[in-house]
Amino acid sequence: MATKYTTIVLVLFALGLVSGCSSTQVTPAPAAGPVSLERGQAILVATPADGRYGTRAYPGSGDAIARDIESAFEPHAASVVRLPYFESSDAALVAAHSRRCRYLVFPKVTHWEDRATEWSGRADKVAIRIRLFDVRNGQEISSVEIKGRSSWFTLGGDHPEQLLKEPIAEYVATLF
Repeated sequence: MATKYTTIVLVLFALGLVSGCSSTQVTPAPAAGPVSLERGQAILVATPADGRYGTRAYPGSGDAIARDIESAFEPHAASVVRLPYFESSDAALVAAHSRRCRYLVFPKVTHWEDRATEWSGRADKVAIRIRLFDVRNGQEISSVEIKGRSSWFTLGGDHPEQLLKEPIAEYVATLF
């Protein structure tokens, strides 16, 4: 009888560990007022430099962020163009202007920790800053920081970019 209850308690405990959740935080920078973008415009998304943690680089992480941002804007835009390489914001504005885009989305990876959470118990962490520009006048019209943190226990296979897809889409939806 005690073995049966012990087994049930252990199973419930294991399920509690496995069902740990991730958390995200979206922090807009102080702005002059609410942003309302015009639907059906062309948008250029710059690809940020890859994330780093200490001396370790995470190849492809910048491209993964740019793809998530591109996907979030597609339902609202006439077209979304993604620069396949890192540019400065000034160079990206010139590229957006030459491609006749109305808006430029300029993300930057500010923190990237891809941990082996399944055996270390250390959470994945990621933070990005997204700056949005009106290409016509070069003015920044929105800036937001999005942070994500995985649960302290997973069964493996999680990566920092998986923490941002939903909050990026939610942020973009507030812009229209």
